[in-house]
Amino acid sequence: MLPVWLTDTVTPDLGRAMHYTLLWGLQGMELRTVGSAAERVPRVNQRQVAEGLEANDLLPAAVSPGLFEGPLSARAQWMNGLATFGETARFAERIGCPRVVVSAFGEALGEQEKEGEGAGVAEEAVEALSRAVRQAAPAGLTLAVRNETDGRHATGRSLARLLDAVERVTLVRCSDGVASHEPGTWQADGTWENISFGEGEVGWEEQLRLLSEIGFQGPLSLEINVEPRPKEGLRAATRLIRLIRMTRAAPRAAPAEAERTE
Repeated sequence: MLPVWLTDTVTPDLGRAMHYTLLWGLQGMELRTVGSAAERVPRVNQRQVAEGLEANDLLPAAVSPGLFEGPLSARAQWMNGLATFGETARFAERIGCPRVVVSAFGEALGEQEKEGEGAGVAEEAVEALSRAVRQAAPAGLTLAVRNETDGRHATGRSLARLLDAVERVTLVRCSDGVASHEPGTWQADGTWENISFGEGEVGWEEQLRLLSEIGFQGPLSLEINVEPRPKEGLRAATRLIRLIRMTRAAPRAAPAEAERTE
């Protein structure tokens, strides 16, 4: 497991982001906005990004072009994103990045996706994600789909239903903070409040232990949403690195009796 972070949650400035990455002891970066607010992946200074990563020996863990962040009803918007996905693939190839992070659309499905276990899945969402997967595959890219508290799929379970219906090529889930840490808590008034990584009721030690048991070796990407962010970033990165080291050092669980029997 590799500790990385989503850089524009603290700064869009590439040089400052690399400075923080090295200062905090992280191994790589997830890139979304690099430069001004208008410079969203892949429309960034690609040469500068590639040279900076190489010079500092940093891992380009993922790029996030903003695909499927809007509502499913905004078909023209996400269709345009799919039409320009090739630009993202070429950028990822140029900097040696193996994965692209996308959203699972930014509005609730009426209330059905946020309610009961048996809620249905929108066929249009399935088709949209399937098309993205088919475009990512020839470039050797993994498509990572994240759930977000203000999106259509606010829980890992809801996102899992969607992904189970998607054509599987190279698709992984960023669900419930497993691959993208956005710790927080729901307030009594129904709003979401961000809290420091390691606080709350998620149980990060157990999450990392479970990832270790299934052989997960990918990046764990921090999002820094608590002020003051530079100070919070150092604290969160230190906590994540310590948890990863503890997980690596922990003895593996003994196999079940049935599995030991020849």
